[in-house]
Amino acid sequence: MENIPFVSIVIPTTGNVKFIKGLVESVNKLDYPKNKYELILIGDEETELLKINTERAKNYGIDVLLKYEPYAAGKKRNIGVELSKGEIIAELDIPERGLIVCDENTFAIAGKQVMEYLEAGSHPMKKIEVSGANIEELEKVESYSDSIDFLVGVGGGRPIDLAKQAGFNKDIPFISIPTAASHDGFGSARASIRQEGRKTSMQAVPPIAVVADTSIISKAPKRLLAAGVGDIISNQTAVLDWKLEGPKADYSEYSAALSEMAAELVENGIQKVATGSEEGVRLVVKALISSGVAMSIAGTSRPASGGEHKFSHWLDANYDSPALHGEQCGLGSIVTMYLHGGNWEKIKDKVHYSFNTDHYYAEQKMHEIMTQRMTIARDMEDMVNHPPHYNTAGIETIDAIRAATNEGFEYYAQGNVLKYVWRYRYKNGADLIKITATGGVMSLAKNGQNPQFTEEVIREIVKTADDYGMHVAAHAHGDEGMFRAVNAGVTTIEHGSIMADRTMRLMKEKQTYLVPTISAGEHVAKMAKIPGYYPEIIIPKALEVGVQNKATTKKAYKMGVPIAFGTDAGVFPHGDNAGEFVYMKEIGIPAEYSLNSATITNAKLLNMENLLGQLKEGFYADIIAVDESPLENIATLENVIFVMKDGKVYKN
Repeated sequence: MENIPFVSIVIPTTGNVKFIKGLVESVNKLDYPKNKYELILIGDEETELLKINTERAKNYGIDVLLKYEPYAAGKKRNIGVELSKGEIIAELDIPERGLIVCDENTFAIAGKQVMEYLEAGSHPMKKIEVSGANIEELEKVESYSDSIDFLVGVGGGRPIDLAKQAGFNKDIPFISIPTAASHDGFGSARASIRQEGRKTSMQAVPPIAVVADTSIISKAPKRLLAAGVGDIISNQTAVLDWKLEGPKADYSEYSAALSEMAAELVENGIQKVATGSEEGVRLVVKALISSGVAMSIAGTSRPASGGEHKFSHWLDANYDSPALHGEQCGLGSIVTMYLHGGNWEKIKDKVHYSFNTDHYYAEQKMHEIMTQRMTIARDMEDMVNHPPHYNTAGIETIDAIRAATNEGFEYYAQGNVLKYVWRYRYKNGADLIKITATGGVMSLAKNGQNPQFTEEVIREIVKTADDYGMHVAAHAHGDEGMFRAVNAGVTTIEHGSIMADRTMRLMKEKQTYLVPTISAGEHVAKMAKIPGYYPEIIIPKALEVGVQNKATTKKAYKMGVPIAFGTDAGVFPHGDNAGEFVYMKEIGIPAEYSLNSATITNAKLLNMENLLGQLKEGFYADIIAVDESPLENIATLENVIFVMKDGKVYKN
C-alpha cells in the first residue's frame, strides 16, 4: 500500500449547487485509502452548502482543503493545482454558471423555459439578447467568459453561431438548442460571423449536446423549414465540388457519404416535410444534425458547402434584401448541378415542393425568388469585360499596362501591380500596397519561404506606391524574399519568421519596420499539433514558424531593427490580440516600447500621425482603459474595461 500514489482531487465551484453533496458522497465511496487522497474545493465565497459538505467530507475521514477565489473555473483549477500535495492530480469540473445566448423572440419561444429549468437544477444563469452574428455581438458574449462555465445557444443561426464561436474562443462548453430547422449550423463545428460587412465561416467546435424539441421547431414559420430543406439538399452539389479538388482538399469519402445520406433522407420524405408536420420536421432536424456531424468529422465545411453557398454569399453581399440563406443555397444548387451536368431538374422539383403543398403557391414563390435573384446580373453593368474600376478617366487598365511595361514575367508581375494600384481608388479606397514577397504558411504550397518577386519588380512596385503617397508592406517568411524587399525599399516586413543577420542589419540601416505577429506564429504552431486541424502540407510550415518567430523577433530587437505592432488576427480569433504585448514582453521588449509600437509608430506608418496614436487635441478620441498600469503589468491589456471610439463610448 505504501507504493500507492497520493491523489489530489481539485473541484472548482461557486459553492451554490446542490449536487456537491452527491459528489462528496461519491468520493467517499472510492475504493482507495483515505490517507492517500485529498479533496480541494475552490469556491467563489463562503456558502452554507460548501460549509455543510466540507464538514460532511471531514466526518467521512476525507482530508479537505477549502479556498475562496472568485475566478473562472480554469483559473480556479490552476489555484487548486498549486495548493495540491498529490503526485497525481484529478480534476472534477462542475459546470455551474451558464449563459443563455438568444434574441428577443427565441427567449420567449424557448430560452425562458430553458433558463427556468437550469436554475431549478441549481445552475445560476445569465442571459444576453443579441441582434446579429457579428464581431461586435461576439465580443459582448465573450465579455461574460470569466463569470460562466457553459454557454447555451437558443434560436436560429445567429445566437447559436455566437455561442459556438465564443465557446471555442474562450474554451467554454456549448449546448445548442435550435428553435427552427433552417440550416445545418446548429450541429456543426463552423460558425458564420459577419466581419466588415461580409459573412466569414470560422473554425469552432461542435456542441457537446443538441437539444432539438420538434414540438417547438414545428411551430416556426414554414419558410424557415423550407430554407432548411434548401440547405440540406444543396449538400449534393457541395460534395461534387469537394470531389473536384480531391486529395488536396482532404476529401473524405465517409464525410461525403454522410452528407449525401442526409440530403437523401429529406428528398425521400419531402411530402411529409412539405406539410410542416412534426414528423416532417423531425426528418429535417435529423438530416441537419447529420450534415453538421459530417462537417465536424471532416474538419471542414466542404461536405455541406460548395459553389451553391458562394452563390448565397454573393447575393448577401450584393443585394439589399436577400432571401434566407437556405433558400438561396437551394437555388444555387440548381445552377451548380446544371454546371456539373447532373440532374438539376430533380433538385428544382424537391426545392419547389418544399415551399408548400399548394403547388400553385410554390410556383408563385419560386418564380418570385428566381426573378429577383437571377436577373441581378442582367441589370448590372458589365463587370467582366469593362468594369468601371478598370477604366480610369476613360483609359483602360490594359492600355496603361502596355504603355508602361515590356514583355516577360517580371513585367507581367509589374503590370499586375499597376492594375491594382490603377483601380484601388475607385474600388477599395486602399491606403497601402501589400505584396507577398515570399510564400505563405497557410497556403497549400510545400514551401512557405521561396521568393515571389525579383528585386527589380519590387522596386517598380515601391516607385508606383510612392507616386500615390502609399507605403508598401511585404508579407515574408523566408530570408531571400525579405532581403530583396528591404533592399527595394518596402516600409514593413510582415512576419519575418526566418530572417538572417544580413537582413536584420539592412533593416536597421534602412529603418525598415518589422511587424513580427508573434501571436499568429504561436497560434498556428499550437493548432498544428491537433490531428486533422490543418492539411498535412501546412503542418511542418506552421510548426517551423511557431519555433522561429519568437527567436527572430528577439534577435531583431536586440540588433536595433525597428518594431511595429501587428497580430495577423484572423489567423487566430479576434479578441486575443492583446496577447501580442505579453509575447513581446516575454522576449525582452520593454512595455513602453511595445505600447509605442502599437500607437505612435503605427500612426506614423499609416500616414496618420496627426490624427492617431496620441491623447491630444484634434486627434481621434480612440481610447481604452485598463485596471492597472501596463508598464507594470502588460497582461492587463488583455482585460480592457473601457472602450471609446471616435468619442463614442462602447464599453464602460
